[in-house]
Amino acid sequence: MEKVIFEILSKGIIISTNSSKFHKEATFLLDDDNFNSLNSTLNKIGLYLVGEYGYFYLSKDLKSDEEEKYFNSYKHVILAIAQLKKVFVHLD
Repeated sequence: MEKVIFEILSKGIIISTNSSKFHKEATFLLDDDNFNSLNSTLNKIGLYLVGEYGYFYLSKDLKSDEEEKYFNSYKHVILAIAQLKKVFVHLD
């Protein structure tokens, strides 16, 4: 089952407990032992299994050069959002 789940998550697909398509996989990941086992395996290759509110997805730490590249690519969007938050302080 872990191989199947990895193949799904590595494509950027989010597994949800609300999904009829991935119900078996979500049920498997809801078990703490299964979740921790798969997360431990993924940690060895620099990935993290994230489970929040019935949603499961893969994450990874960005290296410093990747962080800089990401920030430079999206800095205009980040700055625009920051400015909008100043104007619309009542919005979250």
